[in-house]
Amino acid sequence: WKWWRCNFAGDVTAQGLYVGSANTSFDFYNNGTSYFNGNVEVNAKLHVSDEHLVLRSSSPEFYLATTGNHYNWMIAAQENVDGGLEFGHSAATATSLDLDASNYVRTLTLNSDNSATFAGNVTAVSSNINGALTVDTSASGGKIQLNNSSYDDWQIDIDANGFVVYNSTDSRYDLKISGTGEATFGGNLNVP
Repeated sequence: WKWWRCNFAGDVTAQGLYVGSANTSFDFYNNGTSYFNGNVEVNAKLHVSDEHLVLRSSSPEFYLATTGNHYNWMIAAQENVDGGLEFGHSAATATSLDLDASNYVRTLTLNSDNSATFAGNVTAVSSNINGALTVDTSASGGKIQLNNSSYDDWQIDIDANGFVVYNSTDSRYDLKISGTGEATFGGNLNVP
């Protein structure tokens, strides 16, 4: 065996870097910053030993590709919604990964104004949230809004009148319960 040591004073350019022979796996260690200008495939666990993992682009996307015929998932920043962080799934189950973010169905969008939009139902299981769903109405706009394209829209809120049920379509308080427990109905109260 002969061992050779090479020292280079400048840049080294090569078509490939191999240990042993072409396509042989090898360990690569670098104390500096490494730049990869093409695709990099990691076929084992990827451990990041720093507190920062940065994905930088004008609209960065992170895909979770499942094996088999399942839904794939995407997390994206400002992809389809300006100022939004989106969580979405593929439109159908698939065996391959689609990297076109516009083909993903948004399930949750977190907006830069601190609002959140859920595309479907939100289920709160009492054993997981101690039986309470808290809505802080101290800030402006803090209420539960119920909208329906076929019927009147409603709000459940707390304001200067107390606890209120408000018909926002007709701009009418239909129920007010004051802090002393007095109830005021906006219309007739029918007792069978």
